[in-house]
Order: sequence, then C-alpha cells, then structure tokens
Amino acid sequence: MKINNSGQKDRTYQFKGKGNEDKNRTEIKDSLVLSRENTEESLYRAGDKIKNLFVKTGFSKGPAQRDGDCETLQEIGRNEPLPVPETAYTGAEAQMAAQLEAYLEKILIDPQAEAEMIKMIASLNAAGKLRPVLQAVAATAVESGSLPPIPEKKIIEMVNQFADMIDAELSSHGMTPETHGKVYKDWETMAKEHLSMMRNSKVPPRKPGEPSCFTDSDFLKELETLQGASFQDGNSITPLIDGPASFSERNRLIDSATKSIHMMTWAFYDDETGWETAKKLVARHHDGLDVQVVVDGQVGSREHHSETLKYMEENGVKVIKWRNPEEPYQGQHRKLLIVDGESAIAGGLNPGNFYSHMGPSDGAKWRDTDVLLTGPAVADCEKLFSSVTGTEAEPHIPAVTGSARVASVNHVPGVDANIMLATMKAIQGASGLIDIENAYFIQTPGIKQVLLDALARGVDVRIFTNSAESVDEQIVSAPILRSLPEFVEAGAEVYLKKGDTLHSKFMVIDGMYSSIGSYNLHPRSERYEGEMTLNILDTETASNLTEAFEKDIAQAIRVTTSEQIKVPDNIMTIIPARYFFDQL
Repeated sequence: MKINNSGQKDRTYQFKGKGNEDKNRTEIKDSLVLSRENTEESLYRAGDKIKNLFVKTGFSKGPAQRDGDCETLQEIGRNEPLPVPETAYTGAEAQMAAQLEAYLEKILIDPQAEAEMIKMIASLNAAGKLRPVLQAVAATAVESGSLPPIPEKKIIEMVNQFADMIDAELSSHGMTPETHGKVYKDWETMAKEHLSMMRNSKVPPRKPGEPSCFTDSDFLKELETLQGASFQDGNSITPLIDGPASFSERNRLIDSATKSIHMMTWAFYDDETGWETAKKLVARHHDGLDVQVVVDGQVGSREHHSETLKYMEENGVKVIKWRNPEEPYQGQHRKLLIVDGESAIAGGLNPGNFYSHMGPSDGAKWRDTDVLLTGPAVADCEKLFSSVTGTEAEPHIPAVTGSARVASVNHVPGVDANIMLATMKAIQGASGLIDIENAYFIQTPGIKQVLLDALARGVDVRIFTNSAESVDEQIVSAPILRSLPEFVEAGAEVYLKKGDTLHSKFMVIDGMYSSIGSYNLHPRSERYEGEMTLNILDTETASNLTEAFEKDIAQAIRVTTSEQIKVPDNIMTIIPARYFFDQL
C-alpha cells in the first residue's frame, strides 16, 4: 500500500532515508500467498494486534460518502456479520496487543514496523477473517472500557465500516487475492498525466487584463475533449439556492409531469422530506407515468435510507439500487431529476431534511445549491441517466429556451477523469477571477498545481469550504484544513463556513463559466464515486452564482494568515490521511 500519496505539501510522514520502501511493498504483497492453514490458527490471537489500531483511530464513523448523517461506509463485503466470540483473551494475546502498540509507536518513523502491521492485516483479510477478528476486538474494547457500551448491532456496523475501508484500500493496491497484480496509479503520477494533457494546448494561460480563454473557440474545443461532452446551445439556467427553492421547484415539476420522472440521487432519507417525495412519486406512477429512481445501492440498504425505497418498490416505482459488482466499493453520487425529458434539476441535494430544511425547527439546515435546466441540453442529461441504468434514451431534443451553452459531464471512477480534467482546464483558462464553493476542499496534486499557477499569474482566487465546526464528518476536517495554508500564503482569499454544514459544489470563472453538480473536490469523488456536473457558458448564470457566493462568504470566517489554521496532528488525523486518503 503506497503511503501518503496525496501529494500535499506536508511530507512529514513519508518514508525518509531508509531506502527499503520497495522491499516493504514486496513483502506486503508476498504475504497474500499465506495459506488459510498457516493463518487460521492464530487469527483470534492476531486480533489483539489490531485492537489498539481500531480503538485509537476512533473509527466509530467511517469516511463514507460525504452526504447526510451517513455513519457508515459501504455495507457490503464478502462475509456476512459473524457472532462476536465469547472466548476470553489469554496472556499470549495480550502480548500481541502490546506488539501492535509498539507498531503504532513506530510506524510513522519505521517502514519495517509499518510493513509488518500491513502484512498482518492483509493476511487476515485474505483469509476472510478480518471481520470476525475485528468484532472480537471491538467487543473486548467495550468490556475493557476503551470504547463506551455499544449494542452488538452497532459493533457489527462499526466493524463493517472499518473492514470495508481496509478492504477497499487493499483492493485498490492489488493486495487482495482477487486483485493481486492490480497496478495502483498514485496521485502524483495522475497529476503529471493530467497536467501534460492540459499543457498540450493551442491556447496558453492568460494574465489579468487579457481576454478570457472562454472567449476562444480553440480553448472551448479543448475543454470539450477533456470533459468528454460537448456544449449544447439554446438553454436556460435558473440557480436554486438552498433547499426550499430547490424542493419547491422539484415538487412543481413532479406534480405537473405528464410522461416521465427520472431521478438519480445518492440516497433517500426516511424523514419528512424523503417520505413526501416518495409519496409524490408513487402517486405519479399510479397516474400512469414512467417513474424511475436510482440510488447508491450500498446506501439504499442501510437503516434510515431503506424504508422510503421499500415503499416505492412495493407500489410499483422502478427503484434501481446501483452497484458495480466488479468494483464493489464504487458508489452512485450523482444528483439529477429529469421530468418529461424537458426539464432537469442537478446539483448537490438529496431528498432529506438536511437539504430541504423541512422537519424539526431546530434541525440542521445545510447550505446547498441546485440549478434548473431547460433546453436541448436536457437530452444529454437523459443520455447520462440511461448510461447509468443501462437503458436506451428516448431520442427527443427539447426546444430552445435561452442562450446558455451547457455540457452534461459524467464521471465513472476508474474509467475516466472527465470532471477533474474539466476543472483543471477551466482553472487554467482563468484570467480574472476564480470562485470555488465546495463542501470538502481536500486538495489533490493536479488541481492544487493549476490553482497555484493561476495565483502566480495574478488571477484572483476565492475559496469557500467547511470549517472544523461546520463539517458533517469530523474525519475530513483535518484534511480540509491541511489543504488551505498553501493557498493563503499564495494570495488566495479563503473562507470557512460558520454554523450548519456547507454541502454546495460549484465554481465560477471570469464571470463567464460555471460548473455545478455532485462532484466534491476531495479524493473520494475521483477514486470511488459516480459523479456529474453541468458545465455552463453563460454570463447571467455566472453572475447569479457569484451573487450567492458573495452572500455566503459575507457570513463566513475569513482566513488571512496560515497561522489561523490549526490542524490537529494526532493518531486520529494522521492515520486516515496516511492509509485512507482515497476515501476522504
């Protein structure tokens, strides 16, 4: 497993001076050939070696998809949950626990200790015994007081989170029996490839005062190639700022539909908003409409996200719980509602109270953004929907409704980098102002480089993201904060959210170009999630989103010096960034 391949400036925890990283990696992969006979005898004894890792890292939550009150990562895997063993640990097992503590003390400075720890975990995972071992470890941790009293159901849920995280990382690095030999492309290599594609251009970057690249037809053709989608003329875009505006428009479209309602979302919540939407969809199905709903299949099987889906299925709505059997940790994160093939809503909102602002008056009310699209580009949204469902899109092109040029951009993890490349190319094309509003601003090398290049040539950059207090998943707070000081020092204006969570994801460049959708600027969106954006060439849309952005930053915390950003460095922040960066 390659360690800390994020490409971030902080290199404190990389291997230094040992010269044996390749040797360690070979040893780790060699460990996969251990037979079940060789490992099974000591599996439960090995459990204590993992105990303190499980407890100290604080993974009572996994770095799941960045939406809602999600406490779990994927609830899939090769093994069904097994009962927690009642066997007491022996003195030999306590000795193993002490050995793991020694590993934990050394892994940040000693590659050999790190390799041994990873080898042990990979062997357990290869033998199909990681989950029961972790269940035993967690139960013992509760008994000892290392963890608070937790119901057995919750223990199994926590174990599945952590085991899935581990298996996802091992799988992506070719360190499971099923993926042995798979080549992992690290972030630095990926960035070099993307930057090379970017710089192979007829249109070099421009400085302030020069015409924006978005006025250059050659630049736009290059952008279309990189994003894998063409701009369609003749559209109208209406920003829907926050849940009340978006759900009012969603309900209007659903209620007035005459033919079809196609929805993709990360999840339905079993709350007031989720139930209201589900009941509307069932009613329209009973009216004879073609109603289809696509959700992330991993999330759709979980508590708090399954009852509304069950209700719709039982009442005839076609519900697709999307999964990729070949890549079981990939997710469906796109948000798209298409009605009658004529109108579409896309952005960041799911059917849930966090987003709509329904429910209890004291409930969280997240800041989020959608847009309403009408015009010919809706046909491309239907094609995108069909590509996910594996169906044939109806050959219908809506009438011209405005002057906006819109591209519907799809991202399939492991297959393309359409959205990342489009984001990098758009930033490279800026000559005046870049505004980025994104919930999880965890920088990867390619996007970081083009942003620093833009700042170096005099482009103004403003970034608005979550603070440690506003973010919904604390595991990502340190990576977000760690991403910001370099931009502050380079001259960017950085703003942090106050109050409830920011979940919005849009970017505006030079008052001409906007991108909005489900794609978070964090590793998970690129590595694991199916995503979409609408990339828009329209000054009115850019102006409206800039107005929303400026209202947001007026209520935010301005970071003026890098010293203001306090990044906690402890085992609970180092371990996720070091071993699970791709899942953040």
